Amino acid sequence: MAKSASETGHRLAADSALVNYAYRTPHYLLGSTLQNPALAMPDPKTGALTLKYSGISRQKRACGMLFDDPASDEICAVYPEIGHVGGGRPQHSFWSVQHENVLILQRIAPLGRSTLGSYNTDAIGINFAGKALKKVEEGGWIFASNGKAFVGVKFLDGGYVWDEKHVLATPANFNKATDKSRILLHAGDIASHGSFENFQADVLASRLTVTPDKVDYQFGPATNHLEIALYDAKALDRFSLPLINGKPVDVRPAKTYQSPYLNGDFGSDKISVSVGPLHRLLDFSK
Repeated sequence: MAKSASETGHRLAADSALVNYAYRTPHYLLGSTLQNPALAMPDPKTGALTLKYSGISRQKRACGMLFDDPASDEICAVYPEIGHVGGGRPQHSFWSVQHENVLILQRIAPLGRSTLGSYNTDAIGINFAGKALKKVEEGGWIFASNGKAFVGVKFLDGGYVWDEKHVLATPANFNKATDKSRILLHAGDIASHGSFENFQADVLASRLTVTPDKVDYQFGPATNHLEIALYDAKALDRFSLPLINGKPVDVRPAKTYQSPYLNGDFGSDKISVSVGPLHRLLDFSK
């Protein structure tokens, strides 16, 4: 009997689950990809651990916040900008976790090709795009608003420096070979906080503890709690998936689609679509 792809260690058989996550209000959208950065498999040739994620899924992963203002022709956004060094595209540059209006990401230090680290990756900063964005710096945070939506950004492993245009903030004292810096984005709007000033006060009052190995953040009126271990490709035994309100993040959810408009169970041929009063069940088994 011929061996299956999984039995022979074929790379395409790897379980490389990625979950697209988006949190939307009438004034902004904050989105990211949930993943396990330590997901690994033995290399068929060497037996050494290597990434399970295929190259196409680890190139220039994106996350961040879009500001919604129908009255403006300009798009405002706050998002990670990956510095490029080397020949090809940046690979496995960072990983992120998000719960509702809070997102935390971490740069992955390089270890070379076919490893559990990144490569072709320079500094990872945060770009504040849009002339309408008003920026305020206080207590190590960078706060930005277009008047209706707000975001607070904090570099968790030291200070930051601005580029000449005061648009891109990057970690101070950056070391390409060892940097594993973490960045926190906390979003809000006039509906949730009433004003930009109230938002700043609420974020500054949140409980944030940062150690070399862990980020612990408690925020919001319901006291949401994120606990995030540092990912170090050289010490996989010390890594565990983030905890959200005490439970590990689920990177294998039962739903393939779960939103106000599109819903479907994992592995199911039936997808339900809802737009206002319109409802339709799409059955792809027929």
